Amino acid sequence: MWKRQPSQTSEIRITNMKTDIPYVFDAYVAPEERVQDATLYYYLDRALEGRMVPCSFQTAPASGVTWGMDRPGILPGRREMARAAYENTHTLAALDGSIIPAALVVQKIAESPEQGLTIRNLKDPLGSLRHMQPGDDSSAHLHAIGASEDDPVVIHPDYDLRHKRRFMVVAGKITCESPKKFKMDLINPSDDDFEDLQVDERTDQFIHGDLDWRDAQHAAAMTLLTAYPLPCGAIDVGLYNDGGEMRARIDCVIAAPPGGVFPYMADMSRHAAKIIEHADELSPVPSEEMAP
Repeated sequence: MWKRQPSQTSEIRITNMKTDIPYVFDAYVAPEERVQDATLYYYLDRALEGRMVPCSFQTAPASGVTWGMDRPGILPGRREMARAAYENTHTLAALDGSIIPAALVVQKIAESPEQGLTIRNLKDPLGSLRHMQPGDDSSAHLHAIGASEDDPVVIHPDYDLRHKRRFMVVAGKITCESPKKFKMDLINPSDDDFEDLQVDERTDQFIHGDLDWRDAQHAAAMTLLTAYPLPCGAIDVGLYNDGGEMRARIDCVIAAPPGGVFPYMADMSRHAAKIIEHADELSPVPSEEMAP
């Protein structure tokens, strides 16, 4: 089983970087997201010795990469970053997916009439997606994601995954993880990745899961990262029943700058430590580009 490394955030201080790092705070995020967002910012600001610059969507730089949560994908580069992850051949292979013109979705459905499918508008693969069940009207789904006939869409099987986990990633490495459920009194554990904790989607309750399930999920994420070392973001991995055996499968690949992915209950001290190690590579922008 994978073994985590002790948190080293408190020992890291970076003084040789010259640019400030803007970090957007979204006033419309849910309370639980706000807690983890503030926790990550605290660790980053403490280690980077005051170089973090809080901003809003209105005062964020007009170019470069701004850190922090941007769920609608309106900051410069956010949707392009997400799109690049889904254009990656290794991501497509992990999803058993392909990129096709929207006009060919009907044909793709006909090839696998009993298989549920997920379609994503490649212009916004994280925000514009639909899960199609066998027999669904594809035109209604395409309209819902804003895809016209000539628009490229990502299409891949929908396996009705359960027990989903989020693996937080920096520089192609998993920093920490959590079941995809938030509980206030469990967040930011000391050296705990909840390996024996899963979420039952039917009841939305925590259950004690088989450690082999979590290990299979971790292995699936690592296999993808070996081929495609995601610079920053997260990989969601679920489980599905294959003839009585639980198998892991990639559900979603999220490319985003630091703070751009909700971590659920994952340990932000360890996540921040890895971000700090790679801060230069994660594209801070000069402070003079900040709006007044």
